[in-house]
Amino acid sequence: MISVFKNFIQENLSIIKIWIIYTLMINSLPFIIYFLGFSKVIDFSFNNYFFGIWGYFWDAGNYMSISQNGYKYPLQAFFPGYPIILKIVASIFSTEVAVKINSILLLPTLIQLKRLMLKMNLEPKLINISLIGFLCLPTAFFLQANYTETIYILISAWGLNNLMSNNYYKAILAGFLLSFIRISSVLYSLILFKKISFDEKLPKGLNTKLLIIFPTTFIGIFLYFYYLHAQFNDVALFFTAQKFWGRAGPSSFFYFTDPVNMVNVFSKFSEAITLVIGSILLIKTYKKVDTNLYLFSLFHFLLPIATGSLMSLNRLFLYSYPVILYALAKFSKNRRYFIICCFFMIILQIISIGLFMNEFFIG
Repeated sequence: MISVFKNFIQENLSIIKIWIIYTLMINSLPFIIYFLGFSKVIDFSFNNYFFGIWGYFWDAGNYMSISQNGYKYPLQAFFPGYPIILKIVASIFSTEVAVKINSILLLPTLIQLKRLMLKMNLEPKLINISLIGFLCLPTAFFLQANYTETIYILISAWGLNNLMSNNYYKAILAGFLLSFIRISSVLYSLILFKKISFDEKLPKGLNTKLLIIFPTTFIGIFLYFYYLHAQFNDVALFFTAQKFWGRAGPSSFFYFTDPVNMVNVFSKFSEAITLVIGSILLIKTYKKVDTNLYLFSLFHFLLPIATGSLMSLNRLFLYSYPVILYALAKFSKNRRYFIICCFFMIILQIISIGLFMNEFFIG
C-alpha cells in the first residue's frame, strides 16, 4: 500500500506541485481583492471562506440551496447529482468543507487530463506546461468554485481515458455517473455509442452485451425527469426553468444590440471572443485529434450555441478540453509567445475573479 502511494506521488509529483501552487494562488486572490477594498459585497471570516470564497455566488448558491432545501422554482434547471454530493459531504464533515470540494477534486482532474494527453500521443515534456496554460484560461477559476465544471471534467476525462483504452465497462460507468450531473452527459453517451457500434475490433458477443447495458448512461436523466413529473407534475420543467436563467431563446443571441445585456460588457465580450477562438481551434484541429475526442469537444462547444444564446460559453468551453489541451501543447512549443499569452490570460482571470466577487455575472 505504501509502495503504491509512493509510486503515485513520484508519477504525479509535477502535477501535484501545479495543483498546490494554483490552488493557493487563486484562492488567495479574493483576500487580496477584498483587503485592497475592491470588493464591497462580502464580509467573510478566514475559517468559513478560505478556499471557498465564491462558494455561494450565482450557480454555486443555487447548488447549495438545492442541497439544503430541495427544489423550488426555478432551481429545476440544475441537475441533482452535484447538490447530492454537497449534501453528503456537508453531513459527514461540514458545509464549509462541502463548498471547497472542487479544490480537492481538481488534483485527480489534472491527473486524468495528463493521462488523456498521453493517450493523444502528445509529447510528455509538453504536458505540464499545457496544463498550466489550461489553468490560466480566464474562466478556469470556476474549477475551484462551487460549480459542476470540475466533477464533470473529472468523470468525463476518466471515461474518455477508459474508452481510448477499450475499457468499455468503466467508460459506461462514467456515462452513468455523468447522467446525474448535467444533461450534456448525453453528448458523452453519443460518443460512447458511436465507439461501441462501429468498433470493428470488438467481438460480436461483447458488442451486444455493451449495447444492452449502454442505456444505463441515461439513468440519471430519466430519474430526474421522473422526479419532476412526480413532484411537480411537469416533466418539462427542466427546460421551462432554463428560460428564467436566460439560457433559452434567440433574443439573447444578438446581445450586443440589447441594452439590457450591455450592462455586463466584459462578460459578453468574453463570450464573443470564446466563440471566435473556439471556432478557430475546432477548424485547426480537425483530423488532428482523435475522432471521438474531437466530436466530444465539438458537441460541447455547439450545445450552448444551439440554445440560441452565447450565455456562459466562456465557461462551458472548458468542456471542450481535449481540443484545448491539444492546441495548448502545440502552441507551447513557441515558449515565448505561449508565456506572454498565459500572462495576459491570468490577468483576465484575476479581473474575472474581482468582478465575480462583486456579483457581476462572468460565466
